[in-house]
Amino acid sequence: MQGLNRFDGQRFVEYSVRDGLGSASVFDVLETREGDYWVATEAGVSRFARAQVNRDGVAHPPAGPAKLFTNHVVGTGAANIVNVLYQDRAGRIIVGTDDGAVQIERSPDGGVTFRKLDLGLTTPANDTLRIRAFLEDREGSLWIGTSRGVVRRLPGGEMVEHQLAPAGQPDYVRALLQDKDGRIWMGHKFGLIAFVPESHTALAARQALSPNRFVALDVGRLS
Repeated sequence: MQGLNRFDGQRFVEYSVRDGLGSASVFDVLETREGDYWVATEAGVSRFARAQVNRDGVAHPPAGPAKLFTNHVVGTGAANIVNVLYQDRAGRIIVGTDDGAVQIERSPDGGVTFRKLDLGLTTPANDTLRIRAFLEDREGSLWIGTSRGVVRRLPGGEMVEHQLAPAGQPDYVRALLQDKDGRIWMGHKFGLIAFVPESHTALAARQALSPNRFVALDVGRLS
C-alpha cells in the first residue's frame, strides 16, 4: 500500500503519510456535497485540508507547517480501522469501521468528534461488528452491510436486523446498491442477491408488535 493517488488525465500524484494521511492503506474516499474530501484509512479518517492546487494538479498546503491532510482517530483498536464513508441526504457523514458505525460531528469551530451509532445488535464477547457498506434507499431507510447480515434503519429510527445466511454461517455483506427499478443489489459472501425491499411502513407496523430486538428473516421479494 502506498497511499492515495490522484490522476489528472495525464499523470498520477501520490499522497501518503508524509502528507498527513493516517495510514498508507486507503480503503475508501468520499467527496461530500460541500466539496470536502474524507479518506478512510487503516488508522482513522483523514480530511483533505484547505489547499491550493496549481494548474499542474499539484496540491500545496497553506503557508506554515500544516499538511494537506488532517487525520482523526475514530476509536481504539478495530474501531480505528475505517472501511467505508457515506453521506446521507441530510448531509450526515457516516463511518463504517471494523468495530461498528459512527457519525462525524462537526462543531462550529471546526472540531471533529465521532458519535457511536447503536445498531441494535448484541455483539458476542471478544468479537467485533465490521461495517463495509451503506445505502439510503428511495424511502429514506438506511441499509447497513455488516459482518452479521444487513441492518435497516427505518425513517422513524427503528432498527431492523435481516439475517441472510443460515445460523452459524458467515453473513458478510460487502456492497449495497439500488437500481432504477427500486431493487436493492447486495454483494454477499455467498454471492449476489437482488430483492425488492419491503415497505418501511409495513415493517414499522410489524415491529411495533414485536420485542425490542426485531429480526426479519426476509429482506423483501427476491428478484
